[in-house]
Amino acid sequence: MNLPSFQYFEPRSVKEASRLLRQGKGRGKILAGGTDLLNLMRMRSETPSFLVNLGALKELSFIRYDKAGGLRIGALTSLAAITESAEVRVRCPMLAQAAEKIASPQMRNAATLGGNILLDTKCPYYNQTPLWFESGIRCLKAGGDECLAVKGEKSCYAFWSSDTVPPLIALGARVKIVTAEKGRWLNLDKLYTGLGDKPVKIAADEILTEVLIPASSCRMKGAYLRFSQRETIDFPVVSVAVAAAVSRQGKIARLRIVAGGVDSAPKRLLRAEGLLRGKIMDGALAPAAAAMAAREVAPIKDVFYPSRFKRDVLRALVEDGILAALDAKEKRSPDGEA
Repeated sequence: MNLPSFQYFEPRSVKEASRLLRQGKGRGKILAGGTDLLNLMRMRSETPSFLVNLGALKELSFIRYDKAGGLRIGALTSLAAITESAEVRVRCPMLAQAAEKIASPQMRNAATLGGNILLDTKCPYYNQTPLWFESGIRCLKAGGDECLAVKGEKSCYAFWSSDTVPPLIALGARVKIVTAEKGRWLNLDKLYTGLGDKPVKIAADEILTEVLIPASSCRMKGAYLRFSQRETIDFPVVSVAVAAAVSRQGKIARLRIVAGGVDSAPKRLLRAEGLLRGKIMDGALAPAAAAMAAREVAPIKDVFYPSRFKRDVLRALVEDGILAALDAKEKRSPDGEA
């Protein structure tokens, strides 16, 4: 399917890119790797008047670590570069593992970290062909009156399905967002609205330029697990990231558990975290926290998967993720028994 008509700009600086976007008053889109946006344009889900390609801004592609600041990754860094980076694999292996699960090697060569952070939510009623919409079937996100995934609802229930975001939030990552005049740092979990049709809080002229993982988080152990129809290519149906640090006394001092695929934004499982924090790991804690996590998520609305199924998957992933992150001796057997 051909792309719709659009104007094309290739700025030489972030400031120039921001000015172009501001002048467009919301009619333009940023082009980074293009692996998601161009597909949406072919499907006519997105029809921007112009594209601002950031490909010439080589300064936005980097991976650097220092003991004081932590691990910094440019927004235009490819997912392939992240998976292959010795620095990432040593400092934050969970992020490399997550990036490696995305799409195919060819797609990872083009896709960027910034693009995956700003990935649009997905729904089979929205991610459709023009022929589908010509039939008159339009969901809330596509200009209709209600969410078709959850009949009668006036809020969009499209799912957040980025692989890199749960690990980054679990590691306490921050992102830098800039305009032509100024920049600001924001905790990554504060970037998301929880609304399926407008998933990120970012102005038309703002550009995400950098990700920072604090040095203290680089010392945490982590695990990223996901369930999908296929091991690669497909977006995750449910994903879980666990980052933990244990004190010298063997107590769980720091812990974050973040789920994807259960809401229109990545979700921290705070009650499950609270159940474990300050405790010494034993065989009963991981299953208890996993059961708490399954109760913690709101009713899951999904076209293809029943809520009970996704809760069961979430519970299993949380339990395995806790055990893996804490290097616990107890491991789940295939039938779920310790």
